[in-house]
Amino acid sequence: DKERRTNPALSFERDNSIIAEAFRKLRTNLQFVAVDNPPRVIVVTSAMPNDGKTTTAINLALALGEAGHNVALVDGDMRCPMLDQHFDLIGQVGFSTVLSGMASLDEVLQKTTFPRLTVLTSGTVPPNPSELLGSQSAQRTIGELRSKFDYVIVDSSPLLAVTDAAILATICDGTLVVARYGRTRREQLTHAMCNRRDVGASVLGVVLTMTPSRGGASY
Repeated sequence: DKERRTNPALSFERDNSIIAEAFRKLRTNLQFVAVDNPPRVIVVTSAMPNDGKTTTAINLALALGEAGHNVALVDGDMRCPMLDQHFDLIGQVGFSTVLSGMASLDEVLQKTTFPRLTVLTSGTVPPNPSELLGSQSAQRTIGELRSKFDYVIVDSSPLLAVTDAAILATICDGTLVVARYGRTRREQLTHAMCNRRDVGASVLGVVLTMTPSRGGASY
């Protein structure tokens, strides 16, 4: 879907396209992963950059909002943040601001034009993202988000580039790993999965992105 390159967010209230239905299916699948204790705080990452993890995180959050859930979408990619641009929000204050103790969570959460969706932008890019994400402050902030929202979706850094996503995964309920059709290599995905298991993080599944929209492969 070439339009997603410039505008990743779908309007689920009036969209019944193939891509919208795919995200609704992802939403349903997540709700059946563990029926007694379904994951509510989910990290979305990928092996490498440009695999579609941010688009996946955005539209999973919107699909959950469409189902009546209050959702927080967190920009946990403090090295290359994008959510403030996609939603036209203030990016200078956010996750890093809270973790460094310069603001409270309530002060930096931003409402969006989409129903039931609140965004916590990355904030100012810090010199030590991994240290911030591994702090007790990060655990407290994630816990506070859990208490305020039905779901928390965290868009994180690629797994093979830096350790940020692996650190975040240890304080969340599970991880979705995004793989790009025709680009992500088998060994990259295997390495990414091993990184998850090494820190004891739960892998909920894999999302295959940018699949062909024509021909037999689309079905």
